[in-house]
Amino acid sequence: MIPHRQLLPLQTVADLLHVHHKTLRKWIAQGRVPAYRVGGHTLRLDPAEVEKSLLRPTTTTVHPAARAAVERPPRLVSMAERRARMQATARRRDKRA
Repeated sequence: MIPHRQLLPLQTVADLLHVHHKTLRKWIAQGRVPAYRVGGHTLRLDPAEVEKSLLRPTTTTVHPAARAAVERPPRLVSMAERRARMQATARRRDKRA
């Protein structure tokens, strides 16, 4: 037997979420919200799935740049490399003047 789902029209779910229906369509296109086509063109959404997909804990969310900084240790620069960089910067500065 097929389990029963409560599938609601797009506008109804948009009203429940207090967002514009175009925003909800954009989220569906991005894959953030699951939707089902009924009868070829009509979109229906399961409110429980929509809520589950949009709610996420904020304590585990880490900005990608911060995550990359943690995962990648800082690269050590030798004195010779630092000196070469400083000389190259000085040459570029002299060319501009």
